Amino acid sequence: MSAAPPAALVSAREMYVGYGRKQAVRGVSLDVAAGETIALIGPNGSGKSSLLRALAGRVPVDGGSVRIGGRDIARAGPRERARAAGLLEQRNPAPADLTVRELARYGRHPHRRWFERGGEADRDAVDWALAHTEMLADEDRVVAELSGGEAQRAWLAMVLAQRPRVLLLDEPTTYLDIAHQADVLEVVGELRRVLGMTVVLVLHDLNHVAAVADRVLALYEGVALATGTPAELFTPETIHALYGVAAEVAPGVDGGPPRIHLDHRARRDQRTQRTHPDQKERP
Repeated sequence: MSAAPPAALVSAREMYVGYGRKQAVRGVSLDVAAGETIALIGPNGSGKSSLLRALAGRVPVDGGSVRIGGRDIARAGPRERARAAGLLEQRNPAPADLTVRELARYGRHPHRRWFERGGEADRDAVDWALAHTEMLADEDRVVAELSGGEAQRAWLAMVLAQRPRVLLLDEPTTYLDIAHQADVLEVVGELRRVLGMTVVLVLHDLNHVAAVADRVLALYEGVALATGTPAELFTPETIHALYGVAAEVAPGVDGGPPRIHLDHRARRDQRTQRTHPDQKERP
C-alpha cells in the first residue's frame, strides 16, 4: 500500500473518538498532503462521519491528536478551527426564507469579529465561492426552493466562503439522483484540479471514489483496515472483507480509474469478525 504523503497538511495520530461507552474511532492515523483528495469508505457504523467530525474539531478526541498546518486543533478556538477545516455534514437545514447568497455569507463568520459588517474581502470571498459552485446566477433564490443538487452546491458554497485549508465532505451525494450526484462530484473534482484544494470526503459509491480520490482509507468498526490508491485498494478481496459482497474489478482504460461491479446476490449471511492487526484498546 502507499506510504504516507510527504509534508502532510492534515496529520492525525492514534485517534480515539467515543460517545459514552461506544468507541466510534479506535487508534486511527491519517496524513493528507496539501492538494490531495482522500476518501473514507466502509460500511455504515464504521466511524467515517465521526472521524471527519474529529478532523474538524467538532467532537473531542479521547486519545491521540489532530493537526492542521501544524496546529493542534484541540488547542484552537472555534473561529480558528473553522478557518482550518470546513465541514459539510449530511443534513443541513436552512431557514425557510434564506437566499443562496445569504447562506454563503454565513461562511464568512470565522473571519469577522462579533457584530462586524462584511467588507470587500467578504464580498469577494462569497462571489468566489458562488462562482466555483456555479451558483452565482442563483444567488437570489431561496435555498428551500432549490433542487437537491442545487441546494448541495449552495451549502458547499457556504463552506468554501470560509476559505478553509481543508474541505471535509460527509456523503455529499446522499439523497441526490444520478445527474445531481455527477454535478456535485464534478464541482469537487474541479476544486482539486483547478484550485488545488485539500479534500477529505466520505462516499459510499466505490466508482465515485475511484473517480475523485487520490487515496482511500478503509474503515471497519472504527479501525483502519487498509489504505492505498483506488487501484491498489479496490480488489475483490478487500471489498469482500469490508462489505461482505463479491465484486469484479476491471482495470481503468488508458490509465483511468478502475471500475467496480458489486454482486449483491453473493453477500454472505454471516460476516467473520475482522480486526486490524495493530488494534489497541482505548488509552
